[in-house]
Amino acid sequence: MRFSTFGLVIFSALGSSRALAPANVTWSNCPDTTGVECATVQVPLDWADESKGMIPIALSRVPAKTPQREGYMFFNPGGPGGSGTEFVQNLGPIIQFILGRGMEIISWDPRGIAGSGPNITLFSGEADYDAFWNPLYGKGHLGAHGNLTITSDVDF
Repeated sequence: MRFSTFGLVIFSALGSSRALAPANVTWSNCPDTTGVECATVQVPLDWADESKGMIPIALSRVPAKTPQREGYMFFNPGGPGGSGTEFVQNLGPIIQFILGRGMEIISWDPRGIAGSGPNITLFSGEADYDAFWNPLYGKGHLGAHGNLTITSDVDF
C-alpha cells in the first residue's frame, strides 16, 4: 500500500492525466564498478507533446543482496548539476550496507546531466565561453571583486 500511495503522489506531481506505461529496463554491469548496474530508459522530451521526441535518462542501481528484496531507496543527491548515477556508483554500496542488504539503491541523472539528455552545447569552445562571461566580470561589472572600502575597487 505504501508504494502505491507513493506512485500516486509522483503521478499527480507530474501533472499528467494519462496512464504511463512501465519502462522496460535492461540492467547491465556499470563500467569500472563492481556490484552496481546501469541502464538507460527513453522518456518524452515533452510529456505534453510526445511528437517532440524522446531523450535518454541514465539510471544506476545497487541490486538487493538477499533473495527477497525488502524495498527501494530512490536517491537524488541534489544539485544543481549533480549526477545521481555517479553518486550511486561511488556510495551506493555504503548506503546499502547502512540500510540493509535487502534494499535496492537506485538513482538517475536528471535531464541534461551526465548520461541523461538532452545534450545541449551552449558554447562552441573556450573562446566562445570566455567571450560570453568576460564582459560580466571585472571593475564596473556585476562580478567585480575588490576591497569594498576603497572607492576605486567598487567604482561602478
